[in-house]
Amino acid sequence: MIRPRTIAVLSAVLGSTLVPLAHAQSSFTSVYQRDGFGTKGSVQLGWESAFGTREARPFGEKGLEQGIRSRFSISDTVAIEAWGGLLVDTSDTSVEAGAFSAEAQFGVLQQQDHRVNLSVGAGFLRDFQAVSIPLVRACLSRRFGPMNVAVSGLAEVPLAENRDPVDLIVEVAAAYEVSNGLHVGVEAVGEDLEAFWEPEEAEGGAKMVLGPSARLARGDHVDIRFHAGAVIPATVEQAASSASSTGSASGTGFLGRLTAGYTF
Repeated sequence: MIRPRTIAVLSAVLGSTLVPLAHAQSSFTSVYQRDGFGTKGSVQLGWESAFGTREARPFGEKGLEQGIRSRFSISDTVAIEAWGGLLVDTSDTSVEAGAFSAEAQFGVLQQQDHRVNLSVGAGFLRDFQAVSIPLVRACLSRRFGPMNVAVSGLAEVPLAENRDPVDLIVEVAAAYEVSNGLHVGVEAVGEDLEAFWEPEEAEGGAKMVLGPSARLARGDHVDIRFHAGAVIPATVEQAASSASSTGSASGTGFLGRLTAGYTF
């Protein structure tokens, strides 16, 4: 198996490739949302880590997820994003699997002209189960003074026989700027929502992740974000599936994600 030092090698390779591109501005409004574009020609580079009982598939399998994400703004309303990740087995610190994704995102509406921000995106994911997944997403957001609210929808199409034809994920986030550079809020993610009307949903039913989040920005360079949430079964099928795999009578769990970005 690949050892943890692979993570450092991956980070160094991606970092050396992306650092020379350009300067960047922070544009993400939450840990999970994908919106905002920065200035033309800018680039963002960030490290991500996710941990917990890992019942929520969009955020990786069980284990410790490590990843590098880059975002390049072709213009003020067009951006491309790339991500590469490794899944670490916490029992022996070996790397179990790798994953990668690429996505193009487009700004359709801007708040100063249309009262809301709307962006859409399309891309491709190769997940930790080695399944190829085309995807599309849309994000609607608006700022009310110090308060920012965003809602997004993501549709994934796993190209595998043992997976659902389409997986639906909805994300909602709200954050309040309590001081210069410090935002606190709450984020909720619902996945496999097709289980509410599809009795033969293949991945254990609908579930959600809900909990507080925080963002700390320092100047135009450092951006740190954190979210800690409870994994909550939303259908009977998910509760039974989670209880069987985790030994928990309720099927609930925990999921956390930390991101740290730097602008060059």
